[in-house]
Amino acid sequence: MWLTLSRIILSLGTCLFAACSTPTQTAQSESLSAPATSVAAQMSEGTDKKNKTSARTRTQKSTPETAQPLNAAPNKPKNSPLFVPFRQDFVQEDGQLSPYLKQWALHLTEQRRLPYPMVEELLQQIRYEPQVIQLMTPTKGQQGKRSWTAYRERFTDKTRIDQGLSFWQQHQDSIEETARHYQVPASILVAIIGVETIYGGYMGDFSVLNALANLGFGYPDPERPERAAMFRNQLADLIELHYQGKLDASTARGSFAGAMGLPQFMPTSIKQWAIDAEDKGHIDLFRSVPDALASVANFLNHHGWQAQRPVFIEVDIPANDQIAANVDGGLSPTLAWADLQGILDLPEPPTAYAEQKLGLIDLPDQVNHTVEYRLATANFFAVTEYNRSYFYASAVADLACALERRHYQRQSCSLWAQPAAM
Repeated sequence: MWLTLSRIILSLGTCLFAACSTPTQTAQSESLSAPATSVAAQMSEGTDKKNKTSARTRTQKSTPETAQPLNAAPNKPKNSPLFVPFRQDFVQEDGQLSPYLKQWALHLTEQRRLPYPMVEELLQQIRYEPQVIQLMTPTKGQQGKRSWTAYRERFTDKTRIDQGLSFWQQHQDSIEETARHYQVPASILVAIIGVETIYGGYMGDFSVLNALANLGFGYPDPERPERAAMFRNQLADLIELHYQGKLDASTARGSFAGAMGLPQFMPTSIKQWAIDAEDKGHIDLFRSVPDALASVANFLNHHGWQAQRPVFIEVDIPANDQIAANVDGGLSPTLAWADLQGILDLPEPPTAYAEQKLGLIDLPDQVNHTVEYRLATANFFAVTEYNRSYFYASAVADLACALERRHYQRQSCSLWAQPAAM
């Protein structure tokens, strides 16, 4: 009983609040979305290749069954939609795939040139995972009040800072080398891994194969078919990574949303941005800190991180209607420096920011009826690509600042910049 409760609580802490939130109109919802990593963070390649190699050898010579597109009428079973909320019918009593799942498998093998026997063997392992569905099911009725203060404290507490300093000291050479190579601050790299998995302390213990299949075919919200489609795409990428020998889909463990490893990468993020930093011939985001660091930095670089730029510009921002009206809740900066001079006490724009867009973000505390506003640069929005939440990106920056001040024994933080000093 206690093990089950601990599993749920830890999963909520590492995924719901870290790697998997989706923005509402104000980009503040703590509900789950496709982490880029996921992301980003949100969501990381676990590379258990030893069993994968033999599986690939067994299946490469097999001839897949004749595959038909999803819209091919002759092979499309009647009354067998891909998405049915709360679905539990993955495998039939005789061990064969349910008709809809076989149809999807055939389409996948044709689309991605995969051997059908391998795909079938993996999908036959899928089982209903009630905890995944329970954790992803939308809360009925009135949602709880959101509190930036409480959220921030959760990720900038003394324990997480102390563990972050230990992690930084233990892996200092890799961290500093990655920061230099990718031009992403060391503190940001450490903070993202700290927020995502407490520096690898908890990476999730759900079957990724089960999680993605349950959410892809049985997502528990009938009004969100696009979410189910996203998880099916992640499942397809997981199977492709398995075929390529980059992870073992049969044994991969992760969050209840399917994010894996120290940086909590989703399968698509592994395909696109994961890095083998140690030149060992494979990527291992579960055990290789250099791989995890380089993958996070590579992700940020591909999502707009700008070297030698802060995350926030330090300026007094009053909490009034005019400011609130300029918070659009989006995930990209849209305001020019000149636009902001009319509502904020800003000097003439520095040369480097003459053409740069900025964004006003809001961090509400509905419990205490307060709201904090910040002026964010493109680097803030790069972090929101990891996890689509203002809360998340701000917590990463604040944890990074706390770590940076302690590690370098200084009062200032490079992630905040005074307008006059830019």
